[in-house]
Amino acid sequence: MLKPRAFAHAVSIALGAGFTLCGLLAFVMPDVFFTVAASWFHMINLELIRSTEPMSVGTFIIGVVTFIFSAWISAYTSAYFYNKLAK
Repeated sequence: MLKPRAFAHAVSIALGAGFTLCGLLAFVMPDVFFTVAASWFHMINLELIRSTEPMSVGTFIIGVVTFIFSAWISAYTSAYFYNKLAK
């Protein structure tokens, strides 16, 4: 049995750290980051939507907060339904 709240906290921390690392890599090494991102989307030319300037701090903060919130809700809901279905 999963404790939904603890599971949601753990997933949110892990994904929040990943989001932050991803944002830092995009800021520090934008060309390498773009190459990796393009390799994940097979046969799609991302060059057409490539940003010409780095993400602002405000945009990053909004992104990480909403990402963590969404991750928490998703993880909590998943654990809740997992416990219901596992009975």
